Amino acid sequence: MVPHLFLGLGWSEWVALLSIIGLIFSNTRNSFSKIASNKAHEENQKTRETMQNFIYTVKKFEDKLASLNKTLDKVDEDIENLNEKYNDLDKRVVALETLNKIKNEDDTK
Repeated sequence: MVPHLFLGLGWSEWVALLSIIGLIFSNTRNSFSKIASNKAHEENQKTRETMQNFIYTVKKFEDKLASLNKTLDKVDEDIENLNEKYNDLDKRVVALETLNKIKNEDDTK
């Protein structure tokens, strides 16, 4: 006769029961681990897509900024040309006023 231990179960029965409990625990832990790994993978994928969209947006912004810089350079050139033309016109007006003064002085004499 086999001696019974705790709760009337023998050593081999306890080993089998603990093995089954360990196997269930191990499979449950692996399932949770797999779920966590899948969630982490999905989050990493979302983060990667977000970063790619951000990089694309930054590149578009850089292109727009470069275009704006070109436009501003052109505007600066146009302003310089207008200033030169205004100065030339101002000189002509001063010269005409001077000629008119001289002419008026000659007429009054």
